[in-house]
Amino acid sequence: MKKRFMFTVVLLILALTLCSCGGNEDSEAGKSTATAGSTPTAKVTATPTKAPEPTPTEEPTEAPTETPTEVHPDGDTGSSDSSLTQLDIGDIFIEETSSSYESPGEGWCADFAIDGDYGDEGNGWSTSPHGEEDGDAYIILGFDGEQEVGQVKLWPRQSIGDELGLYFPIAYEIDVSSDGENWTNVASKEGDYGSDENDDTPRVIDFTPVKCKYIRVHGTELTDYNPMHADGLMMQFAEIEVFVVKK
Repeated sequence: MKKRFMFTVVLLILALTLCSCGGNEDSEAGKSTATAGSTPTAKVTATPTKAPEPTPTEEPTEAPTETPTEVHPDGDTGSSDSSLTQLDIGDIFIEETSSSYESPGEGWCADFAIDGDYGDEGNGWSTSPHGEEDGDAYIILGFDGEQEVGQVKLWPRQSIGDELGLYFPIAYEIDVSSDGENWTNVASKEGDYGSDENDDTPRVIDFTPVKCKYIRVHGTELTDYNPMHADGLMMQFAEIEVFVVKK
C-alpha cells in the first residue's frame, strides 16, 4: 500500500513537471510568433536641408565715360562739313588790309584776326576810325602754299555788353586769288544786321572748294553804330577761320 502511494506521488510530480515545461515552451513559442509576425519599424534618418545659397549681388555697371568733344573757347566745334578741316593758324599770314587800327594794348591788331584768340575784351582786327568813309573795307589772308579752300568762318566782335558784335559788315564778299592781284568772287552776303542786334555768333560762308593762295574778306556795306559818328564806318572781326579740303 505504501509503495503504491509513493508511486502515485512520483507520477504526480512527473506530471506536474511535464505540464510546467510545456507551458514554458508555449510561452516562448508565443513570443517567437509575435516577434516574427510583427512588421519591423524602419528607422527614418532625417536628411539635412541644405541652406539656399545667397544670390550674388550684381555690381552696378558704370556708364561709359564720353570723350568730350574738343571745342573752341566760345563753343565752336569746327566745320560741319566732314570733308573740310581748319587750316592751322601757323599756315596763314596777313597779306594786306584796307586800313588797320594797330593798338595791341587795347586788343586790336591785324595779326589778332588769325591768332586763335576769340577773347571777350575786344580782341581782333578793326579798320581805322574814319578810315573807310567810302563804305568799303577788306582784309587779305595769305597761305604758305596753295590751299583748296571750301569755307570761311567770320567771328564778330566778342566784347561784353552793348559792344557785342559791333561793326560786323552788313554786306560782304569772299574772293580768292592765286597771285594776290586777280580776284574771283566765290561767295557773297547782304542784309546782315547782326551788328544792330549784338549778334556774336560766327557767320559760316560755304562755297565750292577752290585752290588759291590768297583769300579776301571784302566788306561792301559797313556800319556806324555811334550816333555821334565818333569813329565813322568801320569793320571788325574777332577771328577769321579758314577751312580747307582734307588731304
